[in-house]
Amino acid sequence: MKKKSAVVYVLTAEAKTEIIGYYTLSASSVPLDDFPDEATKKLSKYPNVPVTLMGRLAVDMKHRGEGYEEKLLIEALRMSYENSLRVASTAVVVDAKADESVAFYKKFGFISFTTRPQQLFLPIKTVERLMAIKH
Repeated sequence: MKKKSAVVYVLTAEAKTEIIGYYTLSASSVPLDDFPDEATKKLSKYPNVPVTLMGRLAVDMKHRGEGYEEKLLIEALRMSYENSLRVASTAVVVDAKADESVAFYKKFGFISFTTRPQQLFLPIKTVERLMAIKH
């Protein structure tokens, strides 16, 4: 990403000759009013809330269903949490492109925004708890 709009993280096969999947992360913000009411109670009252945007998460078609989607998501959440310790971020946001993607993210606790059901978020406090369980 030459324009510094996102950083790409790539998962390769052991020989590093085959790309299995990837995800991207970037800093972003979301209007406070877009969050569901129950979430805004725990957020600062600034008009825009700092978030980490996971712009893409994809796995090569021949490796789908082998658990790489979950592995990449957990790694993206770990990286997002670690980055939130250095640069403020209150949530990880994803743009789910299809209904099965929405279901995938909801399985991990992601919540739809009030105005955009295909865009979901996971509070960084939830990510922090998940990371404590994984260690």
